[in-house]
Amino acid sequence: FTNKTSSCTLLSLFIFRCAGLYGNDFSALHTMRKKGLSSQSQPSQLIQSQSQPSQSQQYTSRIHLEDVARSILASIIYNHDHATHSNQFDNMNQSVKHQPQQSQPHSPIHIYNLADNEPAPRTLVMQHASNLLLSNNAIATDTNSPSTVLSTSTVSTSDNRRSRRGKERKRVDNTKLKTELLSHIQNNDDVGELIYPTYRQGLQSILDHHYSQWVINEFHD
Repeated sequence: FTNKTSSCTLLSLFIFRCAGLYGNDFSALHTMRKKGLSSQSQPSQLIQSQSQPSQSQQYTSRIHLEDVARSILASIIYNHDHATHSNQFDNMNQSVKHQPQQSQPHSPIHIYNLADNEPAPRTLVMQHASNLLLSNNAIATDTNSPSTVLSTSTVSTSDNRRSRRGKERKRVDNTKLKTELLSHIQNNDDVGELIYPTYRQGLQSILDHHYSQWVINEFHD
């Protein structure tokens, strides 16, 4: 951004530290559809341990891609607002001959954690995804398999990458993101709030997006 005198306005550098990403093309719903479930599995079975996760379960944070995009948009708006305000401030100083020109206080680097409001064990998220899919007939079932109840061992895998993931604890605080950055975007009354505050809203939106395709495909399999 430049002002009328073509002097360069200092822009802020934004560093985003993203939690686990998910969206319309990859999520817990996609993972569970690939795995498949037993025809005897019931939603009530899949949510039996959601209310009280065990202490052994590792909490992780995540964020929907739309909220990442919204954060980037907020950073652009921040720089634009700062550049406009800075130019107005400089013009005001230039019009006052006896007042020395001052620079507007400016922080050139901002670091934000991008994560939603609710860290949760991966098992809990997968259970909720399975519950959504079963409740909406949007997942294939295997009639020859015994009833399946998701547990930590069901979701865990033997590969090194996911083993390391299972040992990590990633509870991310997003207070700074909401109070400092997202406050630059006004969306009705939800100033400073995420589009998808938790994985529940995010997964429901993804299911709604794919619903007709997923349900039709299952009925024709």
